[in-house]
Amino acid sequence: MQMYDVIYDEMVDARIAVELDVPVYTDRDGKEVGECERFGLKQNVKITHPHYLAFADESGCNTNQKKDGHVGGRKHVVEKGTVPQMAACTDDHRFTVLPFTAASGEAICLVVIFRSDQDKVPLLWKTGIDARVKDPARDSRDKIDFATNMGKGKFYPGGPTCEFNGKVVDCLTFTSEGGGITGAILVEILSYFDEIELWPRVPGGPIPMLIVDGHQSRLDPKFIDYINDKDHEWKVCFGVPYATVLWQVGDASEQNGKFKIEWYRVK
Repeated sequence: MQMYDVIYDEMVDARIAVELDVPVYTDRDGKEVGECERFGLKQNVKITHPHYLAFADESGCNTNQKKDGHVGGRKHVVEKGTVPQMAACTDDHRFTVLPFTAASGEAICLVVIFRSDQDKVPLLWKTGIDARVKDPARDSRDKIDFATNMGKGKFYPGGPTCEFNGKVVDCLTFTSEGGGITGAILVEILSYFDEIELWPRVPGGPIPMLIVDGHQSRLDPKFIDYINDKDHEWKVCFGVPYATVLWQVGDASEQNGKFKIEWYRVK
């Protein structure tokens, strides 16, 4: 409980929440209700700026399909005594998906980190290819025209954008040797948010707050320096212990669990 109390205190300090004189019950939508309609325990803190509170949690992915198993319990009908055989990709291409979501329930941004020893993400990795698009436009040399075919619903669709707080937020892509998050990538992500002024800062107003797990990247000196810079101050709290089954902010079935099922389905 001590860890949670510290996080609640930081919410109040960030001016995105207030302490209540009398604890109250709320339902799943955050509305104050009686005990018979409650969802969870009594609360002595009320979040007043839920869109200033963000959560982020990584989910590792692989193009290899050998260990995917059932997709949402789907079964296939085959002849008795036989095992269904399906074509599957067996090559390992690992990457990490890092979604940012707000306490308001809105999607903020999708970040994709590819495992690569290259410093920059190759252009086609950024754009992707939608094989369902038939007859993409071609140039005079009969090659697929990149500029004409780029955008939502086209051959090179790009990553999904989010609309949050009145801004269109791009899908951000990075590379790392292990395909996971690093302190430098975290700095680039928050720098992008600040450059587009996703959370306006005014004197005496709310400070954007991020809650993450206790991965070592959160302790990178560059990241610590960035979030404590008075020109773009952040409140960042991470939970312990760092273990998937114990404290991971995105490992709810409604978020990472649902994503995994849909990822296997798309593969």
